[in-house]
Amino acid sequence: LSSWMTRIEIERPDGSRHLLVIRRGRKPDAERHTLPFGVEFELLGHLAAHGIPVARPRLFDDSGRILPQAYVVLDFVRGTTRFTTDDPVGMAIEMADVLAAIHDLDATGGSLPVLPIHADRMQGWVITDLTRREPDHSLREDLVRHHLDEHWPPPATELCLLHADYFPGNIIWDGDAITAVIDWESAALGDPMADIATTRLDLRWAYGAEIAERFTDRYLTVTGRSTATLAVWELVVSLRPAGAVSLWANDMAAHGRPDITSDTMRTEQHAYVDSALQRLDAASNLDT
Repeated sequence: LSSWMTRIEIERPDGSRHLLVIRRGRKPDAERHTLPFGVEFELLGHLAAHGIPVARPRLFDDSGRILPQAYVVLDFVRGTTRFTTDDPVGMAIEMADVLAAIHDLDATGGSLPVLPIHADRMQGWVITDLTRREPDHSLREDLVRHHLDEHWPPPATELCLLHADYFPGNIIWDGDAITAVIDWESAALGDPMADIATTRLDLRWAYGAEIAERFTDRYLTVTGRSTATLAVWELVVSLRPAGAVSLWANDMAAHGRPDITSDTMRTEQHAYVDSALQRLDAASNLDT
């Protein structure tokens, strides 16, 4: 949605062929809203070197000599995204294991490129979003914001590398294995529960609450992390589709899931919010 992706095939002098992808912005100012391509290229190189399944970066060019805008060249990864599966539990476990590996990378040792802080980005995108649109009453936005006023920002925790959009549309599969996590343009440093919250809502939409819980349980078993801030991040994530639920539902239909409609998405979002509020209330009662 945010970049032009062009697949090219090259032939080497020995006659072998290799598939590559050129990724470039749709608009000259596209990088104002995402990582600059140079940073994304450096990040992908770091991830590949540490065994994270990504499309291997081959080239970054912002000279304007070949194309009038910055671009990166990546290996083409064979496989498909998966919005339907006969084994949603296995899929959820594999997704949890890969996300745990991403979060376990050293995010403070200076080896990563300079990345934005995710909470600051969400402050501008979600918390102050009403400066550009009306409240989305179908997502009970007034209720969510009432509680966010009390709990935002969540307490500072460890800073991890976040993908920040870890959902089935950004994961390439070959059989039962993840071959690449793609679309790192929103990567940031932040609370790992922010990533968990995002994935949990998308899994609820696609496969139901039980699969979202299996994903979460596996991640927590592998990492041993606390979910103390998860409910607050779930409230933030619940507002990401505000004002655009119908567009998001259309995307699901384009991915072969016409059963995921704006109505079903709203129903699951309501249940997701109710669960988060119940846990926040329970935690407040314990504190008092």
